[in-house]
Amino acid sequence: MSIHPDSPQGDDEVTTEFPPILDERPRRDSVVAWLIIGGIVGIVALVIFAGGLRDPGTPATGSTTPTSTTDAVTPTSVPPKTTTVAPSPPVPATVPLEIRATDPQGVAIEVRRAGPSGTLVFAGTLAQGEVRRFAIPRGAPLWLSLAWAPSAAVRVDGIAQPTTGGTEAYLVTQTGLRHVTTTRGTRTTSR
Repeated sequence: MSIHPDSPQGDDEVTTEFPPILDERPRRDSVVAWLIIGGIVGIVALVIFAGGLRDPGTPATGSTTPTSTTDAVTPTSVPPKTTTVAPSPPVPATVPLEIRATDPQGVAIEVRRAGPSGTLVFAGTLAQGEVRRFAIPRGAPLWLSLAWAPSAAVRVDGIAQPTTGGTEAYLVTQTGLRHVTTTRGTRTTSR
């Protein structure tokens, strides 16, 4: 074996035949770092892409755990407070007027339509315990004269009406009696 001045000697010959081996450790660490960074970027991109495709109000399918506090708490809906007003009952076409004689002497009554000079409906004397019934039309009052008011029990639509005084006159509507006093041939209305 001849030695040339430019040729390697001894152990150097072995190394010349093979290229020098560099330390691969820094290269391996940088590859791992890039793989980790790429994986994180990929996961973030996947979360953003998957989260953007669904409606925010609907939970992800297959997910059993909530992703935020708004998913965990479902607000209960409270209906607004409303006041229900019952419809007023229809006004009947007629309401009953009932007159009962309560005195042993009986009671003289006169019933007319609309007023004291209206059409006569009934005139007569009721014996004690006798009852007369009349229909009060809607919007058309009756006029009632009692010869002695304390001798009669009067009911309008089943409700007892107060009668006081002596010989008295009343305007009878579907809502009750309105006292009309007769004084020496003139009529005045009292409350």
